[in-house]
Amino acid sequence: MNTLYSLREWIHECERFLFLAEVHYHKEDVVPSRHQFVCEMNAGLLEDMLSRAGDAYKDSPYCISFDACLSPEEFCLLKSTLDDVCCENWGQMGLDKVLEAQKLLHKLGKAVDMGIMQTYESRGYPSFYKVCGVRYV
Repeated sequence: MNTLYSLREWIHECERFLFLAEVHYHKEDVVPSRHQFVCEMNAGLLEDMLSRAGDAYKDSPYCISFDACLSPEEFCLLKSTLDDVCCENWGQMGLDKVLEAQKLLHKLGKAVDMGIMQTYESRGYPSFYKVCGVRYV
């Protein structure tokens, strides 16, 4: 479970990272790489974390599949955007690419949240949402 929680934490930090990249296109003195984050933000770390999460849960009663939520092209776009922002390659991408990467990261975050809930429920604990009477979207 810790692997999924770590991945979710990284995704939240990455959302902040990409938000700062979006702001850069409106105010050039805002540069994400000059800000401090809990984790390093790059495509290699994302791949490593997804690989570790897949390995940790390969024997679970259900399949945690992050590649089901993003196509290979979408995953490639997300990785290249992260690396471009890290290297400050502002000319190789535009605001549209950053906004698309934010949407893809949100989809990935929802898949991780669903994995956390499924893991929790598979251990016999009640769903947080069912207990509170809230429908998870």
